[in-house]
Amino acid sequence: MNSILFLFLSFLFSQDLAFQRPEPKKIMELISELELSQQQKQDIEEELIINLKKYDKVRKKYEKKVKEREKLEKEIESIKLEMIELNKNVTSIVKNFLTDEQKIRFTDIIKKQREKIKEQKDQELKKVDKVQEDEKKEDSYIEKTSPFNIYFP
Repeated sequence: MNSILFLFLSFLFSQDLAFQRPEPKKIMELISELELSQQQKQDIEEELIINLKKYDKVRKKYEKKVKEREKLEKEIESIKLEMIELNKNVTSIVKNFLTDEQKIRFTDIIKKQREKIKEQKDQELKKVDKVQEDEKKEDSYIEKTSPFNIYFP
């Protein structure tokens, strides 16, 4: 009985419920209507406390990694901006060495290139929209069918 209940509660918390902290007292209150024996209550609470300690340890690691990721994302964004600026320089560099006639033709080349890039982006956006639409359908299905879509306050 204890192992089944423990597995059930573990499964509940394995669902992505916004990383809720599995508070033993709150869980014990929630399952109080099961009319558990004193021994069952004690065993369950002990296991929940052990689980909570493990959770807190993993949560610390998670929060540390999130902070590292945020710092890394800022660095990456800075590098991207620098790369964008360097890309912008290409047009000026090339134009500095062209005749007036060549500049006109170069401008046409740039327009064609921008159109090509726009088409590629549009195609990518369509793919992303399709994937997001499929994910929404899947999420909706899970929310409607999952008996474990429970929030432990």
